[in-house]
Amino acid sequence: MTNAIREHAALIGFTRKIFVSDGSTDLTLYVHPETDLDGRFKAICADEGDMIRVNGWMMCDLEDINEAVAA
Repeated sequence: MTNAIREHAALIGFTRKIFVSDGSTDLTLYVHPETDLDGRFKAICADEGDMIRVNGWMMCDLEDINEAVAA
């Protein structure tokens, strides 16, 4: 399922893979490459494939995961 999620994310331009945490919940997400992680942004959950909105200013940990995603 993860490959299908990665491929779907790439098809709609969500090619940047990130890790976010609010201290109690950890998520691995796909976002657009130019996404401002300090603002509110759309993302695709790398585990479930759901589209979510994230308030970046509420996260205590945000980091890029170095993984190339081909379109």
